[in-house]
Amino acid sequence: MTQKSAPIHYVIDHESMHEHIFSLKLIIESPNPQGQLLTLPAWIPGSYMIRDFAKHIVSLRAEDQHGHSVSVHKTDKQSWQFSPCDGPVTIYYRVYAFDYSVRGSYLDQELAFFNGTSVFLAVDGQTDQPVTLQIKGSNQSACEHWRVATSLHASSNTGLYEYGEYQADNYQELIDHPVLIADFDLISFNVNSVDFDMVFVGAQALDKQRIEQDLSRICAHHLDLFGNDLPIHRYVFMTLVCDAGFGGLEHRASTALICGRNDLPAFASSSEITDGYRTFLSLCSHEFFHTWLVKRIRPAEHIDPQLCAEAYTRQLWIYEGFTSFYDDMTLPRSQVIDQTSYLELLGQLLTRIHRNSGRQLQTVTESSFDAWTRFYQQDENANNAIVSYYAKGALIAICLDLLIRQQTQQRQSLNHVIQRLWRQYGLTGIGTKEDVIEKITAEMGIDCQHFLQQALYSTEELPIESLLANQGLKVCYQPRNNMQDKGGKKHTSAIKYQFGANYCIDGNNLKITSVNHHSPASQAGLAKGDILIALNGWQITTDNLQSLLDQQTGTQAELLVFRRGKLLQLSLPIADAQRDSIYLEIIDQSLFDKWTSI
Repeated sequence: MTQKSAPIHYVIDHESMHEHIFSLKLIIESPNPQGQLLTLPAWIPGSYMIRDFAKHIVSLRAEDQHGHSVSVHKTDKQSWQFSPCDGPVTIYYRVYAFDYSVRGSYLDQELAFFNGTSVFLAVDGQTDQPVTLQIKGSNQSACEHWRVATSLHASSNTGLYEYGEYQADNYQELIDHPVLIADFDLISFNVNSVDFDMVFVGAQALDKQRIEQDLSRICAHHLDLFGNDLPIHRYVFMTLVCDAGFGGLEHRASTALICGRNDLPAFASSSEITDGYRTFLSLCSHEFFHTWLVKRIRPAEHIDPQLCAEAYTRQLWIYEGFTSFYDDMTLPRSQVIDQTSYLELLGQLLTRIHRNSGRQLQTVTESSFDAWTRFYQQDENANNAIVSYYAKGALIAICLDLLIRQQTQQRQSLNHVIQRLWRQYGLTGIGTKEDVIEKITAEMGIDCQHFLQQALYSTEELPIESLLANQGLKVCYQPRNNMQDKGGKKHTSAIKYQFGANYCIDGNNLKITSVNHHSPASQAGLAKGDILIALNGWQITTDNLQSLLDQQTGTQAELLVFRRGKLLQLSLPIADAQRDSIYLEIIDQSLFDKWTSI
């Protein structure tokens, strides 16, 4: 690790918590004699959208070693040029932090959280130099029991969870270890000689024993899959808990998560795994899997990305898609959930893809490339125009896994592809190319070329039904049983007629949020923002739209809506409900057992 003679020093404090302001000091021992340039990243690796973190810097000034002011001017939205000066220079700046997410920074009297990309200015020309970070405590009463959670390497005089000095070998390492400071709940365990910390802030009465038991199994699965060859000895899950939320962001030795309070098991609660807790476990599984696939096995375009502009790649279907397959499949393989629960998750995945008509317009490689502008900035037409590289990438991973198993009589699987990726690219630090999966499967003697060409560069439907049938599963279709039906479960009741639009509750009204092309709602002319008033003279409330629709006897119904304050009368076609809710049935238990065991 770095030595104390590091030429770059950062100091951060959270005294201005009521104003949500982090105060920072940056000391540069040997600034560029022609004038030092500083920049702040525009995006954070793993979240492919320009976020312009520099807009949150509310003040900035600099002094030379004699305390004299050094002039500075901004050269673009995220860069500052300083006048030449001799000897060390100190930059004082303040960052507004009110983004309660895994991507930026947040500060109030409950907690302090930050990713380095949102608070640490990069010293141009010296980003390869060692750095130190001093995290300062506070005397405010709200912080009396606060501790520091981070995977950053602590200096010799800083203990675990303590305020003090931390070190990084370079700027890229500094910004790849988020920091959470609060009076947090802590769960610690060891798996295969790796120490794990699970940190929760904002939770209620956690069933720590149960969470430890489940997460240790998931972590053991991933470690075993990659041969326990993880170049870290400690990993931190840090979770921001709120009323309702979901998200995660991977880092080299930690992950930042956000989840709903009711998603976590409470002390002495039922042993049944709720849908919310299952989702949380999949999230943890997903982000920990990224420790290999994203943080160390990476696209060539992301080996040394410039954080001032987009870094395009057509490979996100591998990195997010394969991970999305393993995050769920790991749960039955590690015996955290049973096969029935996994089949529900698989049915929900197939349902999401089936209902997404954008899959017929955009390829998964195009989706990967356009993540910056289309996937991360979705509008009301997204479902009609784009496909998720997470969901379709997971479907491609499933097809590949099944194809390899069937060509090798179950002797090989996608696991062997992942392991080769790790040995050939992760351990060597070489970036992958667009044809990496085709190359590796060919090396394994697997004939996947035609499938991959179809899956990656066309919008043709994938052969998922036949592949699953050969692994002991039948794909079944049925109408939804209500508008909240996500698929995955067989049911005995179903809606009669389809509507074709999504909506949200707006006060006592239903407001349209998106409309599916070629649906009755689309044919009626509904648009985002319309407020539903009445159907054939009957008032539409927050819970009766589907029942009113199912009572219709004609071929058209009169629909009244408000659009921008004006009452409109629309004609809604009455059309039979689509069979767009998917569930799976086991037709060969032994084949299915083989799939969910290894």
